[in-house]
Amino acid sequence: MPKNVSGSQILAHCLASQGIRMVFAVPTPRLAPLIEAFEAQEGVRLIRARNETAAALMADGYIRRARLQAAVLTDAHGRALSQVCGVTNAWADKIPLVSLSLCEDQAPDFNKGFNRYRHDQRAAFHTVTAWNTRLTELESIPAVIDKALQESCNRKMGPVHIDVPMRLLSITISENAVDLPEPGKHKTRPITPVRLAGEAASVAAAALLIKQAAKPLVFCGGGVKASEAWTELRAFCETYQVPVAMSMAGIGSVPVSHPLCLGGPSYTAGEVFHVAIKEADVVLALGAAFGGLDGFGLPPLWSGDIRFIHVDIDPLQLGLNVQPAVSIQGDVKTVLNQIVTTLERDTFESPSAWEPWRRQLANLKQARKERLDKDAETGGALIHQGKLIKEIGPMVVRDDLIVVGDGGNTPLYLAMYAPDVGPDQFFFPFGMAALGGGLPYAIGVQLAAPDKRVVLVSGDGSFLYNVQELETVRRLNLPIIIVINND
Repeated sequence: MPKNVSGSQILAHCLASQGIRMVFAVPTPRLAPLIEAFEAQEGVRLIRARNETAAALMADGYIRRARLQAAVLTDAHGRALSQVCGVTNAWADKIPLVSLSLCEDQAPDFNKGFNRYRHDQRAAFHTVTAWNTRLTELESIPAVIDKALQESCNRKMGPVHIDVPMRLLSITISENAVDLPEPGKHKTRPITPVRLAGEAASVAAAALLIKQAAKPLVFCGGGVKASEAWTELRAFCETYQVPVAMSMAGIGSVPVSHPLCLGGPSYTAGEVFHVAIKEADVVLALGAAFGGLDGFGLPPLWSGDIRFIHVDIDPLQLGLNVQPAVSIQGDVKTVLNQIVTTLERDTFESPSAWEPWRRQLANLKQARKERLDKDAETGGALIHQGKLIKEIGPMVVRDDLIVVGDGGNTPLYLAMYAPDVGPDQFFFPFGMAALGGGLPYAIGVQLAAPDKRVVLVSGDGSFLYNVQELETVRRLNLPIIIVINND
């Protein structure tokens, strides 16, 4: 005989059957039925945070390292709005976070004068999500969850948000009346890059520009890591001996010690970066958004004569700041392979005329490093911030630590004195650079990599934003190393 199921049970079942195995939440009496339903799902782990903002950031950090989707769950009203900071960070870096929050049963009151709890909560998430909706009936839950997960992992990826009216948690329906997915259909929900190829004519135009270049430069952003294209990037640079710079989001795509790498990301590389973006004539920009730390790719920092080849899977990024000579919408890994195939077909080899350009940048990088090392050893009553990072660097390399950065100046010193981290070894809210996310990020990253040690390097002020999550670290017995830069 068919049994009745509640809205809480349907929600938990649908997310679990679609592969969501990690849920971050701040328990409240109203959330109790849904939390109980999640904890009844085999293979689902529910992490209790102390604060809703931190819960969203934990989920974000977990997704970035595990490359698996996860969800954040909060109560309504101010507790729901507290998610917005974490969801915005996920939106800026195209992280497919699944956000759920309770909401009032009645439709939003647009008069804004009768019931202050009936504000349009969903509207607050509208501009920082790839897709959002409000549940209306139990029968629609499976289709809504399926749609949300699809939208979060489309070509450009991003967070999604679902408002859940409180009444839906406790009302029941016959299980025959709702199309429930088979339990355990997907063990996990991995994030897989969409291998979108570039248009052939644009790829040919890009290859031609590279062949015509006198001083070529590669500028790689977070899209390189999202595409898992770091091996192809390094092979391209080494084959054709093209210097490479990174944005903050691209850090780790190429080791900072590599002879062709300019050093730290963007302007933290110092004069070598500024000379490179003033003198380069062709720049191959791979998955780069050209944010503020990058000078937006525009004059006066960048030369106005640069011919940009801009590769990005998000068409809204193409032409947003720089005006490229060649725009290619596509997956970075796929397009880079297309460009290499075209250059190989044309039997192109790195011209000897590029050698002085490489040597010029390498000399500037070395001089910068020597000066920074000297600065770090400056005596005084207080330790120089550069020396702090230099002391941490060898431990990171030796023990294969995962680094989480937080703060204002502290991440910049991390970037300037960066150790040779890999593409999955340094985490920071690159798109928004929001203060205070470090401890929650470190928790999420540590949960995603239980066999590794995580070190959080945080400014003193930013650490206090979510200091309450120290209790979460202690309760979960997480082996996170925390270094506070008292600056």
